[in-house]
Amino acid sequence: MYQLITSPEEFDLNLVSLTGVIVVTDAGYPQPGYRVYLFPNSYSAEYFIVPEAIELTVSFPEDIQQDFHDKWNHKTVELYGEFYRKTYSFSPEPAGALSSVYALREIKPLKFSK
Repeated sequence: MYQLITSPEEFDLNLVSLTGVIVVTDAGYPQPGYRVYLFPNSYSAEYFIVPEAIELTVSFPEDIQQDFHDKWNHKTVELYGEFYRKTYSFSPEPAGALSSVYALREIKPLKFSK
């Protein structure tokens, strides 16, 4: 994901596999509904460092949006989708967007034994 953030033009219009932390936020004005971002780590997600994020621009019906928020917000995930360098976000602008997500799964933290 860090390669994609630092040189997004190299990945434009390609299928990518990414791991990161999802943050679902209320878009508010001027667009109602949720906005979904994938951050490279929990620090970026916690402090909402949008230039390090990839926006997920997949459209969900309103009833699925709430379920998506409840199920995926602040989870570490792996996903596979189509990357676009151009975004339609307002400032601050994310590093790019995934307009199609073909696979999404949660990654559970490793448990170490003593």
